Amino acid sequence: MVNEEEQKSKVMDTYESSQYIGKTVDVQIERPMGSKHPDHGFEYPVNYGFLPNTMTGDDEELDTYVLGVDKPIKNFTGLVIATIHRLVEDTDDKLVVTDGRSLTDEEIMKLTNFQEQYFNSVIMRVPLKKESKSGPPVKPAACTSPVRAVQAEP
Repeated sequence: MVNEEEQKSKVMDTYESSQYIGKTVDVQIERPMGSKHPDHGFEYPVNYGFLPNTMTGDDEELDTYVLGVDKPIKNFTGLVIATIHRLVEDTDDKLVVTDGRSLTDEEIMKLTNFQEQYFNSVIMRVPLKKESKSGPPVKPAACTSPVRAVQAEP
């Protein structure tokens, strides 16, 4: 069971990661397209990395999917178009970064399904807002789509 302090921390992590939506970021690629996951052995069909000098509730840097790049890369500068928020693991949000192109929720789901299929997640398209300067962040009602709703085609 999550205590009140842990719950506040998880909400703040989601709030903070959502603030990157619409911003340009520099991504360091940790697992280039075509590489294998070190523990689970699946192949990454997209470039996967993190934002340097960030820290999330899981004591890791903020994870990032780079979509729309069709070759392995080492780093990338792009636009955050969404956040994938895992509902059970509230501290493990993933940013979705592109070269500026727009992707539908269905396209994001299909491209990230190789990993997100194992989690109950939602796609957030707008930053969370705070109720007040001292109040907790509030999720807008119409900003999410379930990631697991679309399975990747073989």
